[in-house]
Amino acid sequence: MEYVLNYEGMLKGETAFKTEAKTFQETGVLLLDSVVHLHGLDKITATLNKPDTIVPILYYVIRHTQELELTTERCNVILKYINQHLDVFKKNKVLLMQLPFYTSFLGTLVPLYNTNPVILPDGLPTCGIDIVQKENGITLLKRNLYLEELYKYLDCRDTRVDNKEEEIGFYCDYILPVVQKLIPWHEVCLQHMEYLCNNLGKMDQRSNKYKHTISLIQNTRFILKDGCYFAATHLYDPQNAVFKAMESPDSFPPEIFYEHNKLIDLHASFSCCKSSCFGCKWPEYLRTYGLRQTVTADMVVQYTHALEKETDKKLLGCHAKVMLDHIMTGRYDDKEEDYRSLLQRIKCISFLPRAGVNETWCEICPLILDEDRQVVPFQNGISITNEMVCLCWTSAVFLPQWVDPDYYYGRQRKEMIYTELGILKEPTFQMVVSHSINICKHQFKNAEITADFADVMEKIYRYLNDNRKSHEQQLIALKTVPCVLVENNSLLVMPCRISSNIQQDGEIKPHLYKLPEEIFHFCHLFLLLGATDTPSLDQFVYVLDELHSITHGKRSNANINTKIQKATKGLFLCPLGSWKESPSHLYLPCNKYGIGMNEDVFLCDSREVIYRDVPAFKTRIKESKLNILFDSLNFGIPIDKWEEAINAMSQTIRPRFLSKVVEEEIDTSDVMMNVDFCYGTGMMEHIQSESFCHGVVRLFQHQLHKNENTGDIDVEAIENSIRQRLHNIKIVHLPIVKTFLKYSDTKARLLGSEEEKECFVLQQTDNITIYIQFSSTNQVNFIKKLTIAVCDVIQDHVKVDPEIVLVLQEMMTCDLFDMSDVLDRSNIREYTDCLTVGGDQFFIPQPGTEIPIKDHHLLKQNFEDFEIGEFVGYESSDSEEVLLIYATIKEIMQATELQSEESLWRKKYKIDIGNDRILTVPGYLLYKFIELEEIGEETVSGVPREGSGAGCKFAIDVNAVENEIKKKLEQAWKLPDSDRKKILRRLYLQWHPDKNPGNEKECTKIMQFIQQIVQKLDKGDNLGTFFENVYKQGQRDGFFRQSYRFRRSHQSTGFYRGSHNRSDSHDSRNYPPPGRDPNSREARRWYRQAEHDFHAACADVSNVWTCFKCHQAIEKGLKAACYSAGYASSQSHDLNSLARGLTSNISNKAGELENLLGPSGSIRLRYPDRHNLPNIPCDAYGTSHASEAKRLAGEIMHDISKYITILC
Repeated sequence: MEYVLNYEGMLKGETAFKTEAKTFQETGVLLLDSVVHLHGLDKITATLNKPDTIVPILYYVIRHTQELELTTERCNVILKYINQHLDVFKKNKVLLMQLPFYTSFLGTLVPLYNTNPVILPDGLPTCGIDIVQKENGITLLKRNLYLEELYKYLDCRDTRVDNKEEEIGFYCDYILPVVQKLIPWHEVCLQHMEYLCNNLGKMDQRSNKYKHTISLIQNTRFILKDGCYFAATHLYDPQNAVFKAMESPDSFPPEIFYEHNKLIDLHASFSCCKSSCFGCKWPEYLRTYGLRQTVTADMVVQYTHALEKETDKKLLGCHAKVMLDHIMTGRYDDKEEDYRSLLQRIKCISFLPRAGVNETWCEICPLILDEDRQVVPFQNGISITNEMVCLCWTSAVFLPQWVDPDYYYGRQRKEMIYTELGILKEPTFQMVVSHSINICKHQFKNAEITADFADVMEKIYRYLNDNRKSHEQQLIALKTVPCVLVENNSLLVMPCRISSNIQQDGEIKPHLYKLPEEIFHFCHLFLLLGATDTPSLDQFVYVLDELHSITHGKRSNANINTKIQKATKGLFLCPLGSWKESPSHLYLPCNKYGIGMNEDVFLCDSREVIYRDVPAFKTRIKESKLNILFDSLNFGIPIDKWEEAINAMSQTIRPRFLSKVVEEEIDTSDVMMNVDFCYGTGMMEHIQSESFCHGVVRLFQHQLHKNENTGDIDVEAIENSIRQRLHNIKIVHLPIVKTFLKYSDTKARLLGSEEEKECFVLQQTDNITIYIQFSSTNQVNFIKKLTIAVCDVIQDHVKVDPEIVLVLQEMMTCDLFDMSDVLDRSNIREYTDCLTVGGDQFFIPQPGTEIPIKDHHLLKQNFEDFEIGEFVGYESSDSEEVLLIYATIKEIMQATELQSEESLWRKKYKIDIGNDRILTVPGYLLYKFIELEEIGEETVSGVPREGSGAGCKFAIDVNAVENEIKKKLEQAWKLPDSDRKKILRRLYLQWHPDKNPGNEKECTKIMQFIQQIVQKLDKGDNLGTFFENVYKQGQRDGFFRQSYRFRRSHQSTGFYRGSHNRSDSHDSRNYPPPGRDPNSREARRWYRQAEHDFHAACADVSNVWTCFKCHQAIEKGLKAACYSAGYASSQSHDLNSLARGLTSNISNKAGELENLLGPSGSIRLRYPDRHNLPNIPCDAYGTSHASEAKRLAGEIMHDISKYITILC
């Protein structure tokens, strides 16, 4: 059975659909009317028995006819039916998707096949949704609750209505990625941002979906600015004060999002706008979408570094305040460690403007620490509000008032910030010390001290004094800074110039001050800085050093002398223990006399000062111009205290003792020494006797036992030493005992130091020589001197008591047989040892030294052989002048190839002439010394005398001698001319009659034979002049002196005694007196220069220069005469002194010339200050002076020439 249903009825509303459906089920036939005939078919029918045929029929009709009118209502009716009978239509899924029955989000009917259908959730913004659909390649369907099963079957993506997370996820997957392409942008942006802000809050913020959604939104570039799209995370919140101050305008979202009125107008024009106040929420929405609103720690560090380079002071202050406000008020309560880390990172960044200080303080001293620096860090900064700013404004960095954490936090939080940022609540001790140095140095150099400066210094003193115990090391820097106010706060001095307990009259201003009363309560501080409780050694040394720098070592005035006197007195009154650490240098007051504080006082390096420890030399050193330290009497100091202080000084600064600098020497230039006078000889025998030596040793043993000092002493060695030294005591009797002072090192004589004495004791190591005057009758004084000498022998080993001195005096005058009784009566302990005295010591000459002329007669003229180690004389000069020096034979050189008769001249020796100099010389240049036996026997050419005494004859075989001489001369003529003459000279001197008294006849014959052989060998050359010169030279060099035996025989008869006049002190042959060593070479050399000076004087036209050159000529001539007479060289320029001891004629004329030119003529002729103002030397010496000087000089030169000719 078939039933027919009107198709239009099927497509009516829902109610009709139900009614018709029943009819449809009842009839079982569906008749579709109003369908055009298609392919010849009049009707299309479908039965209920086969409902699945409905979809194909519908697809066919829609596909092949254009008259079917499809509406949303009709399509929904059909789709509802299909949804209800979905199981029937599952076989037609593809056809169902191809039917254009589905309503899109835009209200159009669309098929679902190959369109990726998606059901658009309700509430999503639709503005620009077509672009979303196009960009994503999807079909957006409007939600229909009646078709849910069908949509699900057709694979349409759907979200649950009550699941906001799925809805937001849909939005993020399809709409958000293309939101920037939606137009118009402003409308789209506002709608979509409103949607997101209204719905994100409904999601579970702990879910991963929410986090993922937020991440997508933050990375989506949907904000249009200047033609470019930005994600919210790329922009900064302008309402954040830090971002607003530190970021550029390009870093913020468009201004439209923050201008409230514009946003209201914009929303009012949109139909989707639901609230007129939506515009005020935009900043909040942007923050939700990732707008940078939080200032991170890294940003803070970045911004503070940027402020380091800011040059605009105004901007720097504003921005630094913003940054500081953020740092101080930032919310880090739940991240305390992060906050501390941030503070640590920024504390050393200089971004805070430097605070200025009080102008009054800047006038005292301007800023010194980084003066041009405008920005400073927190580290070591101090708030400008700190009350201790006056203690450190030049050494500390000050922070503005608004930087102080006190304005932001309570005490606990504030302490943490102070600690982490390194902000100082008060200046460090080192800052105060550095500040003190800065302001004190500035005031000391540049400014006048004001009352404000004094107030500041008092605060500094108080702070340093209160904190000194824990910072003593840091206070060292102030020791060398003038930081102590004195003189009523008008002067700054260094602490080392301060003494707290010094008398007012003890001050040495401006070098040493008493600590002022107003700051005396800070004395413990100043003691640490170098001040003293009582004036110290270093302070007085410093004062003297300052005074020396003022005077430059020159004479000083009365005021400075007063200061020198105070400082020196304080120096020597210092405790001896303070000298243990002696200063590196010291200046002491001295003058050229050392007698009193006069106008000639000056300060001199203590190493160049001489302490006059020998009062006897006081008047003898006036002309020496030595730097003599003042006597202790000038300072009111006991002499013992004075010497103790000098001895306590270290070697580097100790003044030299006069006794070590100069020594007294006997002047024997004008007298002959004699040891053979009755009293002196007897006394020498007395003190060198065994009884006396035994008594002195007994005294030594007694004193040693009394002192209880017998420990590690070698008594036997000391006793031997005492005996030896007693035997070395010599007594010399002189007509005039005259001494002089000489320098210990250079041995040069001190000018004007000569003095005559009755008795003089000269100690030289172990030798003691006592000189006594011939005319002296003061036996008591002599005994006293001798006693002192013997006491010194004992004193070297043990301290001698006064009773020993008295016993020694009695021992000097008692008989030797009474010596033991004297000691017994004096209660001197006995001892039983009796020691012997060792042998004598002999002087051994050093090789290389010149053999004195007085000893030339000890050399043999014979040609002999020598032994190894033997002392010989070596003729070292190649000229006619004979220069003989000591030498020793080191090796004998063999010459086996030579004939025996030639070996005498060819034999050579290696000799040592000193200083490691070894020479190889022929034997004829060497001289053998006369042996002691020969002195007694007086042999010549190996033949002994016949008899003894003066004038004894020798047994000489003239023929044998002549044959020997002939062979020698023939061999000599084969040698060089210089060597030949040396051999000839030796033969001449050997056989000269004057050399052989008693054998004149034989020697004359031999001498004639020598001359004949020489003339024959020399082919007739006349050698008479040569022999004459040899004779003169032999006389001059002492080769013709009488033998020792002859001289000793005359000494015993008084030949060398009696007159002590210089002219009678030698025999008729003009021999120099015993003990003299004439130096003919030096005499001739000086005389040549004297002649040259005299000729220059005669040729000069200047009166003063003529006088000066005459003086110079005579000075050198007199020294030449002294050399010829064997006197020691003199450095004197005084003509009277130089002429003393020469002939009366020379002495008188030299005195006349000295008187003519004036005292110290050598100086007066050159220096104007030796004449009264306004005269100069040219004014004082006229033509008459020049003429008379030339006359006197000529006569003196003539006399000196004759004198030298006689002696030389």
